[in-house]
Amino acid sequence: MNWRSYLILSLLGLLVLGIVAFFQHSPGYMDADYYFLGGVRLVQGYGFNELILWNYLDDPLGLPHPSHGYWMPLASIISALGMKLGTIDFSAGRLGFIVLAMALPLPNDPEIFLNR
Repeated sequence: MNWRSYLILSLLGLLVLGIVAFFQHSPGYMDADYYFLGGVRLVQGYGFNELILWNYLDDPLGLPHPSHGYWMPLASIISALGMKLGTIDFSAGRLGFIVLAMALPLPNDPEIFLNR
């Protein structure tokens, strides 16, 4: 395949993602909500801590307490980057994930884009 085919696949992916995103107005499950809240806290300047008790496994002494003790923070960072570009809401928080999903069809060989 040439680079135009990859570009078309990425744009078709963006179209499908846009349709799905239109109908989804909030995180769909607890983990997504956790990452979104982590991104909100980062954008608001509070760093990696949380005001909500998600589970009792880490035995917090009080609130707020450090976040991301069990889940890795990259998803919250990506969410925060999107919200930094837009507003602090779910739509802006998923912008980075939409860009990453658009890149899925791209090849792992950059020579395809260099050779025409």
